[in-house]
Amino acid sequence: MDFLIRLFGVEKKDFRFSLQLFTDIDTNTATDFWCRQLSVPRSQFTKPTITISGSIGTYRKKSQYGVATLYYHNKKLRDVLVEMVGAIRC
Repeated sequence: MDFLIRLFGVEKKDFRFSLQLFTDIDTNTATDFWCRQLSVPRSQFTKPTITISGSIGTYRKKSQYGVATLYYHNKKLRDVLVEMVGAIRC
C-alpha cells in the first residue's frame, strides 16, 4: 500500500479492502483491527467473505483477525506495474 502511495501518488481514500474471515472470528473486531492497522475508515471495507471453520487448526494463532485484501482499480497503473515486473524478470 505504501509503495502505491509514495511511488505512484495513489490516494489512500481510493483503496477498497475486503476481509477473509473464519466463522469463529468476530466481524466487527476484525474490521476494527484492520481499520486501526491500515488507518482507514470502515467505509472503505466491503462485505467480508466468511469461511466455515473446520476442526481445530493452527490457523487460529496465525489468523486471529483474518486476512485483508487491498483493491485498487486503475488499468493504466496496472499496465505500468506489469511492465516494471517484466523488466525485472528478464
